[in-house]
Amino acid sequence: PLSAGGGCKSITFRFLDSTNETTTTKMSTSAVYNATVQRIRACDSNFKDECYIYEELNSEEQGEDPRQLDSAVPRRYRKRDRLRDLARNVLPVTDSTDVSSYKGDNQITAESDLSRPDRTLWIVTTAALPWMTGTAVNPLLRAAYLTRSHKSVTLVIPWLENEKERNDLYSTAHIHFSCPEDQEIYIRNWLSTSAAMSDAAIALKIVWYPAFYQKTMMSIFAKTDICSLIQPDNPHLDAVVLEEPEHLNWFKAAGDSWTSKFSFVVGIIHTNYKAYAANANAIVGPVAATFVSGASTLMVRAYCHKVIKLSAVLQSFAPEKEVVCNVHGVRSDFVNEGRRRGNSIVVGSDAAKPLCSVYFIGKILWAKGLDRLMYLEHFYRKVTGDYFEIDIYGDGPELPEIMRAYHGRSSGQKRRAVSKFVQCFYAFGGDFDSDFIEEEDEDDDESKAESMQQTEETKPKPWEFTRRSLSEFELPKSIHEYRLNPIPAVFHGRKDHAQLTEQYSVFVNPS
Repeated sequence: PLSAGGGCKSITFRFLDSTNETTTTKMSTSAVYNATVQRIRACDSNFKDECYIYEELNSEEQGEDPRQLDSAVPRRYRKRDRLRDLARNVLPVTDSTDVSSYKGDNQITAESDLSRPDRTLWIVTTAALPWMTGTAVNPLLRAAYLTRSHKSVTLVIPWLENEKERNDLYSTAHIHFSCPEDQEIYIRNWLSTSAAMSDAAIALKIVWYPAFYQKTMMSIFAKTDICSLIQPDNPHLDAVVLEEPEHLNWFKAAGDSWTSKFSFVVGIIHTNYKAYAANANAIVGPVAATFVSGASTLMVRAYCHKVIKLSAVLQSFAPEKEVVCNVHGVRSDFVNEGRRRGNSIVVGSDAAKPLCSVYFIGKILWAKGLDRLMYLEHFYRKVTGDYFEIDIYGDGPELPEIMRAYHGRSSGQKRRAVSKFVQCFYAFGGDFDSDFIEEEDEDDDESKAESMQQTEETKPKPWEFTRRSLSEFELPKSIHEYRLNPIPAVFHGRKDHAQLTEQYSVFVNPS
């Protein structure tokens, strides 16, 4: 039968006619389909009558000299080719013109053709809704769309077993889950309502793996080997897509290998962890970046047959099997909004254009480039004399300190900080100058008078007073918190990007 998946550049059909003579119907020259063989490679045990066979057409079979192959149709770069090239590097006397080097691994095989509808796909990711991060939303939508063209699609997502971690991570959504089933109901409801994919909300299969949230790295990691949870009784499965394969395997537990359990493994690189590590600390950042880069390269090379990078700024993991491609697609809401705006434009109209309004939407983290956005504001003020207004949408664990960095601490917060310092100084017997704090409000005056009128018997011990005062005072996370001129940035919290249609014309993406 013809390949239902398509994608082959060429297929040649060979069969025997009534005169027992071989008749060849040639469609192209890149793969061979042999109709006389009933079953060479079965793609799935449930589809015994449908077998898709992809075999590379060797040039020697056509009587051609392998040295004269057309470079436009390269042969697959096999292991023996890698060994030959390695030998050339070790033994420079080898004549490099003996055999041509066939690089590139873009030939379609039975394992790599994921477009066939008979494929059983698994998509494993590192986050889940209601955490509105890229590795939660995009894999979910990818799995949902694939349910419309494939017979079986399963999404494998983390379940945070610690209740406090769940509450801290999902608190902005004002939702609390007591079990994975509750969170699954939320995810399917979001697919049906927000994504308008009610069919996928029913067809999609979901599997959970136990995980924990690492606050320092702001990431979720598995507590067990994920491979062992995916049909443990079946050692040979079809195809899997690893969203962030380096992240999934940094702390991989002992168990099955992805490439041994699945016939084809695709890794999709989302995050520039090397840049995150380099910018985390000025002293240890370069060392950490080198370590993260090396560990990520090892994980990706070991567990992926094909690597897809969402951006060319990401580091190189395995040049012989990686490609840069936007596999997320574009949400239909944005396409419809673009058409609406295009249709509303009147050609030749002299109507005044509205003033430019700026916004940012994303996870509120310094690593997303919000420090660079602040420097952009400073440059704009140096040129024009004032900051530009911006609306910021999103949430994240660093939201409070980023808001203080943009707005500066309030005068009351500054006065209370100075007051705590003075009280600690007085507790250790220092000479308190009443003119040290200026413009105190009445409450601060009363508290100061009470603290100064304490008798020796009732006055707390210096170390006790200092410990209590410092625990009540939150230390600044950056010098920007004491800015005199606040940046006119309004933090609106989390909102669906598709709802921001009319009021903005410029999107700033500092990352």
